[in-house]
Amino acid sequence: MDTNRPVRVALVFLLVAGSVACQTTQVKIITWNAMALMKPSDVVKRSQDIKRLVKEQRPDILLLQEVTSYDVVDEVRDVMGGGDVFPHIACSNFEPSDEPKHTNFEVAIISKFPLSQVIEYDPKLDRNKGQNDPVEARLEPTPEIKINEVRASRGYLWAMLADIKLTVAVLHLKSSLGESGQDDLEHAKKREAVMAGVARGVKEDMGLFPGYTFLVAGDFNVGHGDTKKNGTDFGEDETEPGSGDLYDETHAMLSAGILYGLSMTNLVAHITSSTLTTHSGTPIDNIYVDGNQKGNFAQAVAASKTYGSDHVPVSTVFSFAQ
Repeated sequence: MDTNRPVRVALVFLLVAGSVACQTTQVKIITWNAMALMKPSDVVKRSQDIKRLVKEQRPDILLLQEVTSYDVVDEVRDVMGGGDVFPHIACSNFEPSDEPKHTNFEVAIISKFPLSQVIEYDPKLDRNKGQNDPVEARLEPTPEIKINEVRASRGYLWAMLADIKLTVAVLHLKSSLGESGQDDLEHAKKREAVMAGVARGVKEDMGLFPGYTFLVAGDFNVGHGDTKKNGTDFGEDETEPGSGDLYDETHAMLSAGILYGLSMTNLVAHITSSTLTTHSGTPIDNIYVDGNQKGNFAQAVAASKTYGSDHVPVSTVFSFAQ
């Protein structure tokens, strides 16, 4: 057992006697695959697009995919208005060995609200934490569903936002590379391996943080309504539609009760058009919620612009009741 493994910590707050009027805080949360922001100079080149996104979409919390380093995310924040507007950021570092080129895709959080705790769940522990890297925990395999090895190179980034009693898991799963069926089967196994860890984390959060709400968002790289891929049974992996249960349980792990009994709500489920402009199909950018205030989230909205990416931002508004 790794006694140095970080654990999610339940924070205890003392209540002051007396009546407190119920207040509601509107929190706009956006997930966006920004498309290949490889260097800070890439952010500078796209600064006008990012400024337009902030002006038109008005995020309070921005969940990013396809950034490559903390320095890139810091530059995005500067373009968005700087640390006075968005004081809190976190970025994964799944592949420290790619420095100084930073060619591996990371995920990140830019927030107006404090990140009370941040953990990077990584299939391979790096042991050489950089100054701005979050604490790291191993993304464990899930043998109960016959996932005995996590072969994905990326895990996920988890954060707790105690001020709004929310935990967030941000992910960017393995791409299908435009393939389906047998050619996509190995990709699907990598997506499932990471999502199984995310699902285990949500279940853990439900026990640790009563009264919290739990959000999972990012680029799933499989549409929520993909009739060529989505299955609901771990015991079958048919790759041809019409031949039985299909081969990718990525979405079902969160929503269909097949793992840890999770039946999270997908706020994007009503959107049927693609959020990736280069491909048709249902959205691969998704937002799932569960927990105490899951009913206080608005249905997600897909933006009409890409802001220089090949994905449109997808947003929801959380009406946090204090």
